[in-house]
Amino acid sequence: MSLQATLTLHTIRCIAQNEGSGSEPYIWPFLATVATNPATFDTFPTAAILADSRKVVGTSMKAGATASLEFPGNQVMHSFGDDQDECTALLIVALMEADDSRVVSMQAGYQAFLDELRLQLGHKVLALKSATPQEQDAMIEDIKKAVQARSYDAVKGTLSGWEKFKIGVGALDPDDFLAVDYALFQDVTASAGPSAFTLNLTASGNRFEIDGTMTLEDLEPAPCQAQIDAIAAANQAIAALQKQVQTLQVMLATATPQQKSAIVDAIERIREDQMPAAEEDLRRAQYALRRCELLIDTHPVDVGGPLVTPVVP
Repeated sequence: MSLQATLTLHTIRCIAQNEGSGSEPYIWPFLATVATNPATFDTFPTAAILADSRKVVGTSMKAGATASLEFPGNQVMHSFGDDQDECTALLIVALMEADDSRVVSMQAGYQAFLDELRLQLGHKVLALKSATPQEQDAMIEDIKKAVQARSYDAVKGTLSGWEKFKIGVGALDPDDFLAVDYALFQDVTASAGPSAFTLNLTASGNRFEIDGTMTLEDLEPAPCQAQIDAIAAANQAIAALQKQVQTLQVMLATATPQQKSAIVDAIERIREDQMPAAEEDLRRAQYALRRCELLIDTHPVDVGGPLVTPVVP
C-alpha cells in the first residue's frame, strides 16, 4: 500500500491590496516531500506548464472579494512508499500580480521558481528540520531571496530589447511577485484524516488568504506504477511544449518586429533543444516500462498513445 497526499487550494480571499483598480492575482504552487525507510526527497511539479504559469484567478479584486481556484493549477500531490516513516509534506505558494508580462515570460519564471526551490530545499531540508525557530526563519529568508533572484533573471532573459526599454521608461509594467507562504505537515499518516489550512500572503500593503485542504488515501499501487507515471509525465511535458509552440505562433501574428525575433528564437529553442530532449525522456520511460513488465511477467499495460521505439544507451 502507498499513501497518497493530495493538497488542494480552494479559494483566494482579498483582505487588502494597494492598487486603486484592484488586483489580478495568480499563484505558483510547489510541493516538497521527505520520508525515511527508504530516504526520499521529491518535488512537484517539476515542469512549469504554460497554461498554469499565468492563470489569473480574479480580476479587479479588492478587499472582501473572493475567487475560486480551479483544477489543475490548484492541486499538488505525492505518493509515499509502502511503510515509509517520518513522511513530511511542505507546500509553498507564491502569489503573483498580473500586469503586462507575456505568458511565456512567466512560464520561464515559474520554471526557475520550481528548479531553485528544489535545489535549495534539497541542500537544506535536513538542516531545516533540526534548526531552532530563529535559525529556520533565517534559512527561509535566504531561500526566498535566492528563489526570487533566479525567477527574476529567468523572466528578464525572455525579454526583447524593446520590452526592456519600455519597462525602463515606465511604458510596460511587468508582473509582480507579491508574497509567499507555506504549510508544513509532519508525520503524515492515513489515520490523520483530512486537514484544513489557510495560507496568509502579506507584503507591501497586499494581504490575501488562500484556503486549502490536504486529503490522504491508501492506494494499492499498480504493477510498474513508477514507470507508468514517468511515461505520463513525459507525455505531459511533450504536450506542454507543443501547446507552447502553438501559442507562440499565434503571438507572431500581432507581434512587433522586435518581438517577432524573440518569439522565433523561442520556437526554435523548443523545436531544436527542448522537444528532442523530451522525446528522449519518453523513449527511455517506455523502455523502462517494458523491462518492468518482463521482470514481473505481467501483461503489457496500456499507457495511452503509440509507443516510440526506444533508444538503448
